Amino acid sequence: MTWSNFRTPTFVSEGSFLIKRGTEEIDVRSLDGEANARTPGVGGNVPHILLSTELLRRVVDKLGIVEDQAGAIEDLRSRLDIFVPRHSSLVQVSLEDIDAEYARDTLQVYMEEAIDHHLDVYRDSRGVAIVEQGHRTAVAALEAARTRHREFLEGTGTSEFAAELEARRTDLAEALRARQEFTREIEFGSSNEPRLVALREQLRTLETRLVDLRTKLQPSDRAIVSTERTITELRTRATEIAAEHAAFLKQHHKERIEAASRALAELAPLESRFQMLSQTLEKRQEQLERAENALERARHKQLLATNQVSSLAVLDKASMPISFDDLSPLALLLRGLGAGLALGIAFAVFRTMTDRRIHTVNDIETLGAPVLASIPNLTSKHINRHNEARMIG
Repeated sequence: MTWSNFRTPTFVSEGSFLIKRGTEEIDVRSLDGEANARTPGVGGNVPHILLSTELLRRVVDKLGIVEDQAGAIEDLRSRLDIFVPRHSSLVQVSLEDIDAEYARDTLQVYMEEAIDHHLDVYRDSRGVAIVEQGHRTAVAALEAARTRHREFLEGTGTSEFAAELEARRTDLAEALRARQEFTREIEFGSSNEPRLVALREQLRTLETRLVDLRTKLQPSDRAIVSTERTITELRTRATEIAAEHAAFLKQHHKERIEAASRALAELAPLESRFQMLSQTLEKRQEQLERAENALERARHKQLLATNQVSSLAVLDKASMPISFDDLSPLALLLRGLGAGLALGIAFAVFRTMTDRRIHTVNDIETLGAPVLASIPNLTSKHINRHNEARMIG
């Protein structure tokens, strides 16, 4: 325990409300959008209403507090206590302060403002007409956004702009990748053109035959010369076919890349406008949802206004505290010590007055009886002293 625990004693002013139940109950938290709509008893709403920032701000304004209103609101909330007994129409409120009159006056202002604020919560202050106008505006804004979005898609000739844009970007990437693979095939001579594949097979066969002939015949033999000439002709033909095929593929890849680039160039500049239209459309949809929720709440409040909605009535006005409450731990400690000392003294007196035992010769003489002899109450100290005297004597 530290010295900061020893607070100044405070006065507590108390008062109470009586809940007048209406024909239909609502959950204030659901009207504020903080919970799903449901219909509990009034008791579940009262603490939420009576400790709300809106009510406490009204009280602070009524008390004339101008500077640091946020701090004043939190201080007031910390000094207020709301208690609603279960299955009861009673609401007990209390407020503590170091000044008794200030505690009473502040609680009185609070209770007056609480009654008005409780009714305001259940009343539709804006009016259904204003909310309906806002709803109509939101519907018109959403329809305009949808029209602009639809006209944009019709102008681009697409029904799904984002998907089409992504597809065209993929086409261009595929075209560039195919050209890169073609370039590698040209570098390594690994083209799969059917005529080249057939020529390579013939060349492998002739080259194998030439190796076999050279082991058996002279280099000038007609069979060797003829085979060498055929191999040379096939190689020349393979080179021509490869060049022709490479030129064809090069032109094909070039045209494919150009076509993909043109297709992408048609949509890419429009992407920012599409995103803006899509964001606007999404925002208008959210605005309409909020307007529909507000309209539903306003109509619900209007329906409640036609019934007898719940309200608060003062049962006990703010009381004037006449004694300290919430004593500090130091004061409680001192009180405990004083009470313990008093009880100890009273117990000692009581034991003395009720003791019937004989302790001294005087106790016998007061009874009128003669004393023939008395046995001294010797202690070990007296006995030791007596033994020492006998030894010396």
